[in-house]
Amino acid sequence: MRAAMLAERIKAARRHDLLLAALTGLLTALCAAVRPEEDWQRAVGYSALTVNLSLMNAVVMPLAMAALASRLWDMETRGSGCRLLFTLQSWESLFGAKALRGLVQNVVICLAEGAVFLLAGRMWGYTQALEIPRVLWLMLCTFVVNAMRFFALLALSVRSGTQVLPLAVGLACSLLSVFTAFMPERLTLLTPWAYDVPLSAMRMHYDRETRITAYEPLAFPAGLLAAAVVCGVLGYVLARRAVRDQEV
Repeated sequence: MRAAMLAERIKAARRHDLLLAALTGLLTALCAAVRPEEDWQRAVGYSALTVNLSLMNAVVMPLAMAALASRLWDMETRGSGCRLLFTLQSWESLFGAKALRGLVQNVVICLAEGAVFLLAGRMWGYTQALEIPRVLWLMLCTFVVNAMRFFALLALSVRSGTQVLPLAVGLACSLLSVFTAFMPERLTLLTPWAYDVPLSAMRMHYDRETRITAYEPLAFPAGLLAAAVVCGVLGYVLARRAVRDQEV
């Protein structure tokens, strides 16, 4: 496995995957971090950032994970590379290296978002108390949902033999996720690619008369997180089977 991981690192040297993953996390979090202008906005700064970041992840990450998965498998798609690779290494080591590489990039995205989340409060003077358990919960949920997307799209990338289809599916899921915040809560359970919003454990209430937004912390939805983990495991199995079934 160490040799397979080294091979993946060499392949990724010119793609700068880790840098792109860090930039993806930073840009997503920066777009979600709206600078407060009034005292009441500073008093709910972290809650607002939690809602905004979960929605941004639901919109951006399906396409980002599609790009990540397709780039990881792109070299193997060109020129039927598996025919040569499987004479040098087993399919298990190839898939294991791809999976670990994808999860490492996922961790980089989550750490970049977490860094922006913590720095935003210090830079803009949020007066709301920072709840570390909620920050860790948000990062954990982001990692799990991203892993679910990654493995499902990696399976699609391997099966399709082209990188166009997973990118198109990722784009479609990103566009559909725009409406997630406006959907009834029960209906959002049918959109696992956008589980970031219901998993955020934060509900937003807007008063049209005063034009003030209030935020209601909710209990952590452990059951929904477990469902996301199950979907992620299913995606992992499908991706692993897709690599195993490659004709060489």
